[in-house]
Amino acid sequence: MPKVLLGCLLLAMPTIARAADPWMPTTPWSLNIGPAECTMTRAFASGSNRLSVSLVRGVLGQNRILVAMPPALHDQIGGRGTISVPGTPPANIQIVQGLTSGSAWVIGASIDRATLAPFLSARDLTISGGKTSLTVALGGAPDVVDAVQKCVDDRLRAWKIDPAEANNDVHPDPDAPKPGPSTWLTNEDYPQEALRARQQGTVFMIFRVETDGNIKDCRVIQSSGSDALDTAACAMIRTRGKYRPLVDHNGKPAVTWQSLRFRWTLPR
Repeated sequence: MPKVLLGCLLLAMPTIARAADPWMPTTPWSLNIGPAECTMTRAFASGSNRLSVSLVRGVLGQNRILVAMPPALHDQIGGRGTISVPGTPPANIQIVQGLTSGSAWVIGASIDRATLAPFLSARDLTISGGKTSLTVALGGAPDVVDAVQKCVDDRLRAWKIDPAEANNDVHPDPDAPKPGPSTWLTNEDYPQEALRARQQGTVFMIFRVETDGNIKDCRVIQSSGSDALDTAACAMIRTRGKYRPLVDHNGKPAVTWQSLRFRWTLPR
């Protein structure tokens, strides 16, 4: 996985920080480039305690803030609370996963695209919940914001997508009546060829939503390992997928791109 280091290295404070003191960075920002997301991560310290903050920008998906912390700190924060930076609404904390192999708890919060830039460029981030709150000195800088955007645009171009279409801040809704994308494709659609070959796997697709809400140009970005499963997944999305007609923030017709990850699982 490619990795780029940004910013200046700031050493942890040599003395044990008081509860009100911000947690200081111990590493530069690190940019991790994944198949469908770009993640900025930085480590922080307060006395002997350590945690890391990751700001995750989905290329065509969800934006998240993830915080990995030691169990003792998680016990104080708990699974409910907020993550916030100055000038933005607080984002509600959710437990993303329990203890990892590194003996850390990971909590997270989803943030919309409009809020992501302030989070990336903020100097401080506050985590509040349970019995305590703490402030992390993010030390945001313009090069961090620019690096994430360049990463996203590079991934889009690799998928042969115009970044202007994907970054037009259009948020399509499934056409009524719902259900929606999660039910456009089910294991009941299993192709017979894949069943006979006992094939299963996860496929990651992207597709273009036209101004009339119809889906066009479905592409497989990560294969399930089976041509039959990949082909069936895109065929179902094109046939069943439908969004309400799209307009941008100026009320003009717009197109955009969406993504969907689906796991084909053989029936028991």
